[in-house]
Amino acid sequence: MYLPEIRVIQLDSPIESLVWTIRHLRRGEAFPKSHEEVSIKKITKEAYFRAVRIWEFMAPFFASRGYRLHTKDTKSDYMFPAPLPKHPETTYPFARLVHNKHDRFFWGSPTIWGARDQFGRDVVIKMISDLSCPSQELRALQRLNSKNLRSDPYNHSIPVLDFLTFDNLVFVVMPRWEDAFTAEFEIVIELMEITKAFLEMFVLLHKNKIVHLDFLCQNTSMNVILDDYELLKTKGLRRPGEVKYALIDFGNAVVYPEDTVIKNVVATRPLNYWLRSLPEIEGPYNPFKADIAFLGSQMEYKVRHIENIIPEIGPFFDNLKGMMDDTQFTALQALSRFLEIYESLTPEQLQTPLVTKAWKNGELIYKTPWP
Repeated sequence: MYLPEIRVIQLDSPIESLVWTIRHLRRGEAFPKSHEEVSIKKITKEAYFRAVRIWEFMAPFFASRGYRLHTKDTKSDYMFPAPLPKHPETTYPFARLVHNKHDRFFWGSPTIWGARDQFGRDVVIKMISDLSCPSQELRALQRLNSKNLRSDPYNHSIPVLDFLTFDNLVFVVMPRWEDAFTAEFEIVIELMEITKAFLEMFVLLHKNKIVHLDFLCQNTSMNVILDDYELLKTKGLRRPGEVKYALIDFGNAVVYPEDTVIKNVVATRPLNYWLRSLPEIEGPYNPFKADIAFLGSQMEYKVRHIENIIPEIGPFFDNLKGMMDDTQFTALQALSRFLEIYESLTPEQLQTPLVTKAWKNGELIYKTPWP
């Protein structure tokens, strides 16, 4: 039997603290003291339902801050928004509005939850840190969203709308965007533009002594909201001037002191090389070089299939993946070389329609028509 813990829930307002302390006493289940109790790697059925109860318990708190949490479907991993009209505007940093048959949000992690703000704009709330011991993810997002860095044209990280604190838990509120690589790339220039955006982002990260260390397609976003199936079949989502890309999920990030000399940095933390089809590195390594290799391996998979149109792109990605090679480009060198390639292309090359969609170990993966 659960015995209520006499624990004061700390909030800015004494009245609010009292109300939430009473709610906690009546809850019948201990509330987490650390975000690490929720952000577990291998989630069990018990942990899954516990996470749902935690978010549902906090719903009134988020509502008081202007964010109405979605309702979790009891029979699936989807969430559905409160019956509030969507905001009619599509101004940055919020996603573009595209006709969508399914108004829902897929719940893919116990640390995130979908919500809609008081103006009907879709957001995502993520539990990222303890107040008592700021996480690297919190530090990275704070640095990237400082006044100077947020306005930097190379800052292609997801904009932060709000940082919220509930007791010892810190949450970040972000606009809801979808995966950056799911929608179809129709012509060559669209692949060049997304590559340029993420190279610029890594120049900014490394200049400010931050490593991401988890670049995967699933950790990127594009400023549109569509259900997965509609995202796959909808054309024209990557028009220049309309599309924006962002790097997300800084859970593996490391923030170094601003006077750090990049070439002297050594790390030993194990990394998921196998996820990127990179050789396992045993022993110490430079995390900034690993960051470039991770970026290179994932972008190669999505971009190198245009090597028959742009032959220089193959050696470019080969260089990025060589994290133990002294000749591997730095982030700035990689961007500089890429821009040389980009600027040398003819209008005909840039407008070439794509019939392939990926490259893997020298093999081309061709597009298949949707029914």
